[in-house]
Amino acid sequence: MSIVYSALPYLLNIAIVVISAVISFSFLRKDGKWCRERAEKAFKFFTTQSNVLCAVAALCMCFFAGAQWAFILKYIGTVAVTVTMLTVIFFLGPSMGGYQKLYVGTELWLHLINPLLALISFCTFERRSMSVGVAALGLLPVILYGILYLYNVIYAPEDKRWDDFYGFNKNGKWPIAFALMVIGTAIICVGLYFVSNIGDSVGADCESVGTVLSDSPCESQRTVPTDSQSAPTESTMELYKGILQHYRSGEEMFSDEGEGYDYSQATAPGYALYDIDGDGVDELFITPRMNDEGHTYVVYYVKNGEVIRGRALNGYLPDSGYWTYYFDYFIDAYEFDRDEGFVHKWEFDYPWVDGIEANTLIHEGGEPQEITDEEVEALLNEHQTEPQGIEWKKF
Repeated sequence: MSIVYSALPYLLNIAIVVISAVISFSFLRKDGKWCRERAEKAFKFFTTQSNVLCAVAALCMCFFAGAQWAFILKYIGTVAVTVTMLTVIFFLGPSMGGYQKLYVGTELWLHLINPLLALISFCTFERRSMSVGVAALGLLPVILYGILYLYNVIYAPEDKRWDDFYGFNKNGKWPIAFALMVIGTAIICVGLYFVSNIGDSVGADCESVGTVLSDSPCESQRTVPTDSQSAPTESTMELYKGILQHYRSGEEMFSDEGEGYDYSQATAPGYALYDIDGDGVDELFITPRMNDEGHTYVVYYVKNGEVIRGRALNGYLPDSGYWTYYFDYFIDAYEFDRDEGFVHKWEFDYPWVDGIEANTLIHEGGEPQEITDEEVEALLNEHQTEPQGIEWKKF
């Protein structure tokens, strides 16, 4: 299931690219021949331009999903095609006497299907914390096209003017039409802004959306947990969201089986909030392969109001509550302490390690001791990747 889930954003973006490419190519030809006039006419429309922009952004997301610039470009493209879709629904359809001509052939794909694919991929799989400044960039396509349209319909030399095919200058009311389009686009930007930031506001009602490591997190009353997986406090979430942003931007690297790589290389990046010691403050878990058996995750915890990077781990022992990191020939066990972090408790070495001829257990500060296979089985009883209460969420 995790493989399918992680593949969906790529499939949606590829679909956007293919649909836009096929239709754009069709605009270059007429009656089996290259036709410049048809191409020039087609690419005058905001519909065509917005879909091409979104397709370029979708292609970038396929290769640079972790890059902030690719995310911003995809956001702008999504806003643009959403403007196209809603303009057809609320303006062009009613003003043209119906939707029959607007939802047939290529028009159906450009006016409805592509915009819906873009919204689904962005809102479901690609959303991440954005600032108000980034959200405002969504206005650019409409403002720039509005200036282009205004010039070519009203101010260009008469022999080069465009027909007012959108009807925005009907009865000379282009200022009203322009203002309404910008206002409508701003509403779309606000909607996507809140949707995009909602993933980072779990349990943080007073969170300042779009900030990275807040200097003055809002004060909150700490909730006493009823089980081991409590809701994060607001101030804790303020600190953790900066860590998530560092992974997205590539400032922090994922750890997995002794290797390190950035967000764009992670197959299914995810995070989880889990209260290890039941004190009401959640720890943050980061993994490049959520839900995969044996995946490695890094744990962050809060100490004196600061986020501390703990350890890379890939196992848990429910009997003792120890966390483990294991490789091909050894297992290290740790106990979590908020003041000390992950305290090393013991190391177990398999007999195929150079110089070791039997199962060997070394308690911290103790001497190596040989243990039987039965003792190994008891030591690692019900060893699992993580506690069952952990619920991973996509970045």
